Amino acid sequence: MWFVVFIFASLIALSMHILIRDKEKYKTLNLSLMLLGATIMIFVDKLIGFLNNEGFIETTTDGLITNSLLLGFLMLIPIIAVWLMIIVINQKSQTNNKK
Repeated sequence: MWFVVFIFASLIALSMHILIRDKEKYKTLNLSLMLLGATIMIFVDKLIGFLNNEGFIETTTDGLITNSLLLGFLMLIPIIAVWLMIIVINQKSQTNNKK
């Protein structure tokens, strides 16, 4: 299910990039690329598991977090945090350049 969460998050980020007019201020391309990259990595992981006779979409995991839906949302937190840091750093550098 965490693969499905990342697919939806990637689609939302891509639609944000297409629809938002001030792309440079919100750095929507960075968010889209980070989420699409993570989605591709998860797809490759799931494909290799599927070729080894594992399920492609699973609802449980073997790790510390057993709910795969919760795992997907928790995996989004660092990506969104990095994206927000990029926005803040970009805004601070723009204000320093104006002075």
